[in-house]
Amino acid sequence: CFDCKKEQLANISITDIEILGSYYSNKPLSLGDHLGNRFTIKVEGKCDGKKVERIWQELGGKSINYFGPQRFGSRNNTHKTGYFILKGLFEDAVFEYLCGGEEDESAGLRRELLQTRDYVKALNAFPTHLRYERCMLDYLADKQRDFIGALRRLPRKLGMMLVHASQSHLFNQYVSMRLHDNDLEPKENELVCGTNDYGFPDLGKKSNDEENGWLACNVIGYDSELNEFEKELLAEAGISKEDFKIKKIPEFSSSGSLRTMFMPIKDFAYDEKENTFRFSLPKSGYATVVMDEFLKA
Repeated sequence: CFDCKKEQLANISITDIEILGSYYSNKPLSLGDHLGNRFTIKVEGKCDGKKVERIWQELGGKSINYFGPQRFGSRNNTHKTGYFILKGLFEDAVFEYLCGGEEDESAGLRRELLQTRDYVKALNAFPTHLRYERCMLDYLADKQRDFIGALRRLPRKLGMMLVHASQSHLFNQYVSMRLHDNDLEPKENELVCGTNDYGFPDLGKKSNDEENGWLACNVIGYDSELNEFEKELLAEAGISKEDFKIKKIPEFSSSGSLRTMFMPIKDFAYDEKENTFRFSLPKSGYATVVMDEFLKA
């Protein structure tokens, strides 16, 4: 509790949120303060309990730490928009955001906009729940060639998510390449980290124990120190690390970070009768990635 009494917190009712306990704190909660996430996932259909147990044993209590599909948006093109921004192709970025990706309920309207470039007509036609598209369209209806300005109409965090999605895509590619080559030794620019009290990787704790530590790789940004594999990956994508410092939209820039190649799966349990999975992951882990291990053919 921050700036309130425990009793007040206990009486709060928020849809889909259950408050399990409370304590007093001298600072409010902020995004990312938590250690991890606990998941309870009920699967439709029927899973083979023996298969689940076999896969769990094969995983050995950990999973590849891929970024999950949510990172790339409901139309699976968020990273493509990000790549266009990194390359300075701002018109392409705008139209990828407005019109690209997999089809959704507004696919016809998006196709028409791509063909006509009639921003006023699109603004009148796009449904109100597409508020960020409409925000860009409203701007373009008045300033038709200012694509940088249109992108800057997006909230800063959303704009950064576009660039972060491209970083995530690069990370997934890099990890897949390393796994394909069975190359799990730390490179000269990588570190092995220890764990926190809960057993989740702690990037602030450098470890010399390569066998029991967690290998951390780059989520590439303009401050990243690159190895040869990463340089090759960027060259194939047609970008450089300097491109992550976006001069024309500096608020979308990203310096980079580290992320472990694998993540621990804690508190795992499977209820075959209820067909329900329970487990805990570090705060950056994706449950969809873990579930793919159990549900893939």
